[in-house]
Amino acid sequence: MADDESAIVWEALSQLPENYGEPLVLFYREDQSVHDIADALELSENAVKQRFSCGRTLLKDKVHALVEGVLVRARPGPAFTIVVLAALPAMTPTTATAAAAPTAALAKVPVAANSVIASGWLGMVGDGSRANHRFVWRLVRS
Repeated sequence: MADDESAIVWEALSQLPENYGEPLVLFYREDQSVHDIADALELSENAVKQRFSCGRTLLKDKVHALVEGVLVRARPGPAFTIVVLAALPAMTPTTATAAAAPTAALAKVPVAANSVIASGWLGMVGDGSRANHRFVWRLVRS
């Protein structure tokens, strides 16, 4: 298992109540049967299965929250937007180039950049909204 995956799993498991985390670790990591886990924890097999079900649900929610938190913290900030906006003029044709060969010059500009320039979105990029971050992401990837 990759180190990142392992760290996420163990972090999520550490946040579970022991009565849900322990059966999951015994089953998946220690390869114990439901019967053996029930004996070790002095529970019925049905209680162990119910703890599996609840534990998996809690674990899924914890992993979801961890991944979501990482992605939110990794979101491009205003500095990224400024760098992208600063690079846009280099992508647009100069007046002399555009006059000499308008088709060739415009062909060098990505379609997304043409759309942005034409629609006036440049003034709105950088306000921190999700829509604008998605727009910048698409622009960079085009």
